[in-house]
Amino acid sequence: MAVVVQQMVPADSAGVLFTCHPSTSNPSQMVSVVSGKSDPDTFILNRTWDDKVCLLDHTIGLKNKIFKMTDNGVEEIDRKGDFEFVENKDWSITQAQIVNLGKVGIQLEKAFGGPRDIEWALYKEELYLLQSRPVTTLNSWSDFELTHELDSPILTDHLILTRANVGEVIPNAATVLTETSVISFLRNVAQIVIENHFDPYASNSIKTIQHTAMIDVINWIHQNVSEKVRISSTILDLAIFGHPVLDEKQNQLAKNMLGVTPLLRMLKKNLFVMNLARTNHETYRKIKETKVNIEIKTDDPVSLIYKKIEDFSNELLETFLHHYRTTSVSVFYQVVAMNVLLENSKGKLDVSVKVHCCHVQG
Repeated sequence: MAVVVQQMVPADSAGVLFTCHPSTSNPSQMVSVVSGKSDPDTFILNRTWDDKVCLLDHTIGLKNKIFKMTDNGVEEIDRKGDFEFVENKDWSITQAQIVNLGKVGIQLEKAFGGPRDIEWALYKEELYLLQSRPVTTLNSWSDFELTHELDSPILTDHLILTRANVGEVIPNAATVLTETSVISFLRNVAQIVIENHFDPYASNSIKTIQHTAMIDVINWIHQNVSEKVRISSTILDLAIFGHPVLDEKQNQLAKNMLGVTPLLRMLKKNLFVMNLARTNHETYRKIKETKVNIEIKTDDPVSLIYKKIEDFSNELLETFLHHYRTTSVSVFYQVVAMNVLLENSKGKLDVSVKVHCCHVQG
């Protein structure tokens, strides 16, 4: 046993760094809190797969109480004035210092073989590492993990999801059976309609978040992208949401993700939905003739229930496709009617119908 005597560091700033998010265990985010007795600064760093670090977000606290080392020991004093040692007087450390701290944290994580909880201090622009230990909450279930355990994968932080319409069919949290049957069929239909084929390993436009079915607004409802928000997009929003949703900011996001839809492709989609309108009566007849009768007994084992549903998978998928075609025609008629009412002085109508919408109704 030994007693370690260390020199005190009269820190200008000090805090703690977690090399993975302490609440969500997200390994792509590091969190540093600059310690203070009341309302400290909090910085969130983004870490890429190749260990590049940048400042993702920050919350600047009041920091009206600080600790300072004096000849009589550590004293708590009221903060007077600003932090003179950083360019932004409200920040306790500079952006360059927080990014450098993140890089040091990655080195420590690699050296120790796992996420670290690091205590640090800065004095005259020198970084001092006071302690490094494993993140104690890493192997315990958080509320976030429990509620999001079965969430669909999200490919971007800029995804826009909605409960509009699909929430009328599945208003409550979906059971496992619903997620693996009804929602699964909806996903298959979405991919067949949008991409003209089905790939079980490809991304889908219907997500489950906290066991709740949600629709990807851009990749399904507003998949056809224009340079500017068109009146047809607003009318489509009115038909689905009851109010305008797509604005210039979201339209720019759609352009960044998907690019502007070529005019020829837009024309093909318009002709496609017009053909659906022409054959809508026949589609309705087929829906009425399609019979899906799955007899499930209360004492049936789960494996048998799934087998019975699977035996009718083709009929169920075709029923969902018929439903999509019928509701697409309904939205098409609404868009045409509104365009007629809003016909401009030049006598031109905007009939660029966004046909990739999930207008699911009970």
